[in-house]
Amino acid sequence: MIEPTQPGKPYHYSNINDIPLPPPPPPAEYYMQQRTGKLWKFSIPILMLLFLGIIAILAYPVVMSIVKPSKDVTPTPYVPFSLGATTNQSTPTAITKVYDARAIVSDLQQAGLQAANIQYGVPACSNKIVGLQSEACFNNASLCNLQCDEDSVWVKVFDTTQNAQLDYQQWVQSDGPVPSTIFTGHCVVVGNFMNGTYAKIIAHDCQ
Repeated sequence: MIEPTQPGKPYHYSNINDIPLPPPPPPAEYYMQQRTGKLWKFSIPILMLLFLGIIAILAYPVVMSIVKPSKDVTPTPYVPFSLGATTNQSTPTAITKVYDARAIVSDLQQAGLQAANIQYGVPACSNKIVGLQSEACFNNASLCNLQCDEDSVWVKVFDTTQNAQLDYQQWVQSDGPVPSTIFTGHCVVVGNFMNGTYAKIIAHDCQ
């Protein structure tokens, strides 16, 4: 009997018992490994496809919201510029700060005015006048060293410019010598040499 195991190299067996037995079959684990390997080869692409599909499903709403905005968004209505948007905000009213006579005299003294015998009141040293809010009267010590009648000064602050103008007109229309008289804003200032820097301070405080 001849059983070639390799080409050109025959073996001669004189007895049947001399014939080698065939190798045993592979164990069952071998076939399981073969099947498992083939299963993984098919499973990995399927799992990848499922993973990509899940990502696509989750990303779809976000992508669509960017590419195509929702129709539920209410567009901004067009308002003609001539109409304007009405608001309930009230326009703040400008408040004019009116100094009182005491504050004005203080500013004049800081500018160098030598005031003596100062009196404050409503009125301070004159008759009651319509609309008078505050009054100061004093002597200007820089004039004739308080030894004449030309050093008296009156500073009057009124509630309105109209009442201040009425008092100013009474001064300028009075008989006899009239001291220098200034009418500005809410104030009337009567007194000699109340000009220059003093007049600017009075105009600023009475505006």
